[in-house]
Amino acid sequence: MRAAMTAGPRGRHGAPANGASGVQSALLPPIIIELFVEATGVPALLNTSFSLKGEPIVSTPAEAFATFSRSGMDWLVLGRYLLTK
Repeated sequence: MRAAMTAGPRGRHGAPANGASGVQSALLPPIIIELFVEATGVPALLNTSFSLKGEPIVSTPAEAFATFSRSGMDWLVLGRYLLTK
């Protein structure tokens, strides 16, 4: 983690109850960011811990797919694959 801060009211959706957030950087293929900006108009992606309530954070591709299948998520980037519902 590069920095920690408190999220403002616009950034609290999905943040912990105390409003804490951390900034991290990741190397993504540029096309991922470009497609996201094109679809949403937002030039940033938010990465959070990937788990459902009461379950441990996923640690394998199989766990990621199983959690994605049971979640309300629309997209999952898994390696070089983009999965959609």
